[in-house]
Amino acid sequence: MAEWSSYSLSDLLLFSLQAYIGLFELLNTTLWPAHLFTLATGLAIGLLVLTRKVARYRLVWGLLGLSWLWTGWYFFSAQYTAINWVAAYVAPAFWLQGLLFCLFAAAPRCPDINYTGTATGRTAIILYLFALVGYPAATLALGRPLDSVEFVGISPDPGVVATLAILVLSRGGFTWLAWIVPLVWCALTGLTLWMLGSPEFFIAPLAGVVAVVAIFSRKRMSRSLRNG
Repeated sequence: MAEWSSYSLSDLLLFSLQAYIGLFELLNTTLWPAHLFTLATGLAIGLLVLTRKVARYRLVWGLLGLSWLWTGWYFFSAQYTAINWVAAYVAPAFWLQGLLFCLFAAAPRCPDINYTGTATGRTAIILYLFALVGYPAATLALGRPLDSVEFVGISPDPGVVATLAILVLSRGGFTWLAWIVPLVWCALTGLTLWMLGSPEFFIAPLAGVVAVVAIFSRKRMSRSLRNG
């Protein structure tokens, strides 16, 4: 019993913080300069979100779907599994999420992505911009080496945050299903980083909380307008 009491949650991980950071160093080195393409794509999606045309909504859902499929395959199946066996079980969840977004894009009644200038809309845009440029800046400020910071379209965490921002603005269809995997991942990655002793452990979970508060605020406002 005394031996068991000497263990902590971090002992359940079979890799170190250095190995985790090294994974992103390898990822960034291997994929550069794809970062420029993914950043441009992210900015393009942000501009499409601000429009009010169904055809452009379909493009947003389709690009999101491809991003999740790519992350599930390249990051989880091809890279992360080398240090963390759990990644092999996470990859299918990302594939299913990607397929769900592709179905949104192809559905006869494509879910709306409705931006308004309300506090909820502004929160979603801020959250999206944070995913694009704030996330790598925050990880760098918290001690990550420059060559290991995380970027949308390359690493899962900022991509999940960007997705949550878009989901805050979405409505219709089965968009509620699309919240499950991103929120679970925010909790899982936060727990993993906390057990590794990384100071950035709170970023993704906090983003998830902000997104949930924003969507409930939007729904409460909608009910108030209907009742008023």
